[in-house]
Amino acid sequence: RAAADSFLPGTYHLVLGHRKGASDYYLNGELDDFRIWNVARTQEEIAADMTNRLTGAESNLVAYWSFDDGPGTNIAGVAKVAAGLDYSLALRTNGTVMPWGVNDRGQCGVPGGLGGVVDVAAGHHHSLALREDGSVVAWGWNPYGQTNVPIAAGFEVVAIAAGGAHNLALKEDGSVVAWGWDAYGQTN
Repeated sequence: RAAADSFLPGTYHLVLGHRKGASDYYLNGELDDFRIWNVARTQEEIAADMTNRLTGAESNLVAYWSFDDGPGTNIAGVAKVAAGLDYSLALRTNGTVMPWGVNDRGQCGVPGGLGGVVDVAAGHHHSLALREDGSVVAWGWNPYGQTNVPIAAGFEVVAIAAGGAHNLALKEDGSVVAWGWDAYGQTN
């Protein structure tokens, strides 16, 4: 940390309800939800919203975990799932994306305000979302350009697929746009 009120960009492991490295220090309580914003919020803003259920598409909301689904491994309201190397994505019926698993390369860092999603795909350490307007949004690990969606993809995409470090987008006209790692000709 540079100062008490600043946060340096980087990769951090987020642990909820347990102190990392401590085998016997667990939260003695309950979490209703967990929110990360990319702006400082006032006490009044926090108090006004703390009992409201969010959609996940609010302005300046970077990440949102709602723990309303109850105990167990079931997630309610899911339309599709995708599995990456060590993380997973769920496309919820409300058009938002819910990630879980390892987030060491930003693969679970769903962009704030992302909504209107109709399909998801998961690479090894990067994620894709197809929006209802035919555009593609990508996030996560990017050493080979796999999260740099090419202009050629445009707004006419009807299907997406993610490989280990490359992606494919099928367009309305039947053409395919590929990008990312190309060591074996997988994007040619």
